[in-house]
Amino acid sequence: MFLRIVVFVPLIFFSVACSQGSKGVRQELDELDGSVETIRGRQAEQAAEIGAIRDDLRKIAGRLDELEHINTTRFGSELGALRREVGDLKLRTPPPPGVPNVELTDDEYFAANLPAHEAKILIDALAKIREGSFSLAVPALLSMFENGYDRPYTPNLFFWLGVCYDGNGEYRKAVGAYNDLVTRYPKHQRAPHALLRQAESLFKLGDRETSALVFRKLVKDFPKSTEADQAKAKLKKL
Repeated sequence: MFLRIVVFVPLIFFSVACSQGSKGVRQELDELDGSVETIRGRQAEQAAEIGAIRDDLRKIAGRLDELEHINTTRFGSELGALRREVGDLKLRTPPPPGVPNVELTDDEYFAANLPAHEAKILIDALAKIREGSFSLAVPALLSMFENGYDRPYTPNLFFWLGVCYDGNGEYRKAVGAYNDLVTRYPKHQRAPHALLRQAESLFKLGDRETSALVFRKLVKDFPKSTEADQAKAKLKKL
């Protein structure tokens, strides 16, 4: 009897221990499952929050695009007009003494209608002339002769070369440039002005006799021009 009890008690103890151990494991598993569910719930909440934030960002980006379009539509034409006004203001800036402003303004507008590459070169050259940077304008003007002397604006190039040389005090070169214009294009509208400036450059060189001859040629060839009236006045002083 005693032996049976001794054997039986440990078995009962072992059974109870196993039962208690199972309960502990199940409890831990249940707690772990609960933690997992909690984590999943939080992840779902975070995903929803992130989705909401993305929606807000898309709405903001759309609004920005809308505002940019409105600004472009509303103010685009005004900005273009403002740029044109600034350009016109630059054109109205008087050039240095000795540079004819009327002719310069005419050619600035004329240059804007040339093919893009030629327009850029001539506009830049004329801008240099307007600010008195004659030495910088000369290379640009000379580069435009690369296509020969058959361009419609070639007489204008000779004229502005003469003006630049005048501005630099290179009167012999100025005489040559004006002479190229009047000999190659004697009927051009700038010919009277070129003759007037040529005669003035000759006078600055001290060649009064040749200067007087050019003034007389101007009066003879273009008697109704305003340049002829100026030539007559200058002849009286020679």
